[in-house]
Amino acid sequence: MALNKNALIDSMYYFQMSDTADLIEDEKIKLMTEDLINAVSTQFEKFCNRTLKERTFTHDITDTTNYDANFLHYCIFDAPKMASLYLPTYPIASITKLEISGVEISVAASDDYDASNGYILYNSAGRIIYSQGFDFPYLQNVKIIWKGGYNDDHSEMSDLKYLCFMAIKNYVNAPENTTMESERMGNYAYKLMSPYFQKELRGYSPQIFENLMKYRKVAFA
Repeated sequence: MALNKNALIDSMYYFQMSDTADLIEDEKIKLMTEDLINAVSTQFEKFCNRTLKERTFTHDITDTTNYDANFLHYCIFDAPKMASLYLPTYPIASITKLEISGVEISVAASDDYDASNGYILYNSAGRIIYSQGFDFPYLQNVKIIWKGGYNDDHSEMSDLKYLCFMAIKNYVNAPENTTMESERMGNYAYKLMSPYFQKELRGYSPQIFENLMKYRKVAFA
């Protein structure tokens, strides 16, 4: 099985980190490892409520390389009421095209501090500001082609890769943790922890949970 687009690491990374690089030649073990990488990467995204690895999001069906009908909600939006729009993931690497009700909007000039004649992009927060508004309350009238997520140039990607490796290692080998009471794949129970807290761990070890939390996108109603 090939690695998915959202795979945070490859099999070579896992084998090198686990000091078993010689196993890369074993096709069966390599495929099993790639299955685990795909599963953990997807699990991380579900936990974080967003994609993590950098990719291009587009609604342009002619872009056969990047178009994915499963991610149309990442590039077609209802108009927000205020002048800010938060994209589903961050950081934002680039915006290729921003359309509001069929009109293409350009990036604001460097001296357009109030975003009155273009949009202002806050890359790290995944936020777009456009003072003229997004034509609220129209639905699905905001269309954006953009690239976002972490790539290998981000220090955060190093953290995510290591967390992915550790999660897979925990699945392959039971963690050496003196607080552990019982375990099965994706579901560990720890001593001296309330049932409520263990439920919040979502099946992760406390160390992975704690470090992954900072990448989690939380929405407040």
